[in-house]
Amino acid sequence: MSGAPWSDSHPPSQEPVTERQEPGVWSAYVLTSETHPGTYVGIALDVERRLAQHNGEQPGGARFTRGGRPWEIAARYGPYADRAQAQRAEYCLKQRRGRERLVWDGDFEAPESEEARPEA
Repeated sequence: MSGAPWSDSHPPSQEPVTERQEPGVWSAYVLTSETHPGTYVGIALDVERRLAQHNGEQPGGARFTRGGRPWEIAARYGPYADRAQAQRAEYCLKQRRGRERLVWDGDFEAPESEEARPEA
C-alpha cells in the first residue's frame, strides 16, 4: 500500500477547491476606520463575514486591517456574477484614492490622472 488515504479505485477529486461559487453573490467593498486615515478595498462572497474577520471577531482578515479596528463598510459594489468580475472591480477601485473609492460609478476604465486631463 502506498500510504495514500484513498484507494486507487477512488482518487481524490481533481477539481480546484474554492469558496462557494454561487453566481451573482460576489461583491467588492471599501472599508474605513475612525482611527486609520486610509481605506481598504477587497472582495468577498459574504461581506459581513469578511468584515468580522477584518475586525478580529473571526479568524482571517488582512494584516493591513489589524491596525485601525474597528473597520466599517463605507461602500459596497456588485453583485458580480463571478470572482473575475469582482477582482476587476477591486482593481479599478484600487486605482482610485480617498473619497473617489466611495463614489465609484462602476466604470471599469482607469481614472484619468491630473496630467492626462485636458486643460479647460
